[in-house]
Amino acid sequence: MRLSVFNIRKPKRFDYTPRYYDERKENLEQRIAQIKREMDGASPDYDGKDALRGRIRQAWNLEKERKSISWKSNVRVFVIAAILFIAFYIFFYSDIKF
Repeated sequence: MRLSVFNIRKPKRFDYTPRYYDERKENLEQRIAQIKREMDGASPDYDGKDALRGRIRQAWNLEKERKSISWKSNVRVFVIAAILFIAFYIFFYSDIKF
């Protein structure tokens, strides 16, 4: 193992390939699969894959809702802090006596 003061390691590369999701195409494929099952005489119930997608979609919507709620609470904390700051500033630095 060789130690060197001036040798700086290069950062590791990270390969990220984004995936494209088309909700309309997904719904169309589900509808086509359901119609094919109905024509074959199979039950029109969803298979496990569709149920899993539904649960993932619900979890995604809940996560978005949580983020919006946390954003609203952050704004509320900021407004309360600003009101308190203004009240303390007026109380300590103004000529008005209470």
